[in-house]
Amino acid sequence: MQNHIDMINKVTAIPTALYYAKDIVIEDPYDATLFKGAAVTYEGFHEKGDVLFLPQKAELIAPISTGHNHKAAMAFKLYAQVGDHHITIDIIETMAFNEEGDITDITAYWGKENVTLLD
Repeated sequence: MQNHIDMINKVTAIPTALYYAKDIVIEDPYDATLFKGAAVTYEGFHEKGDVLFLPQKAELIAPISTGHNHKAAMAFKLYAQVGDHHITIDIIETMAFNEEGDITDITAYWGKENVTLLD
């Protein structure tokens, strides 16, 4: 999960192809946008929407919480540029992992009430 944050912050980032499972499912946000399969990469994820979405920084706002059965959750604030505007989104994200440690499932929980317009 820390590598996911590092990808956004471009800090010693490992390409997602090295830690996303081939059958990964990403739901971001939950119950709205679904991405599946090996073609999904973080590097191209922001280009899949209707508006150019450029993540700029992510800050963990609590420690990453791990659980049983290869699952974990984290709370973070995402700073992004959407079109000509800068925003933040408060996100709770859960991930599931396979036996090799690859991410098989990402679910991001956020909605319009979690988005703050900065300018």
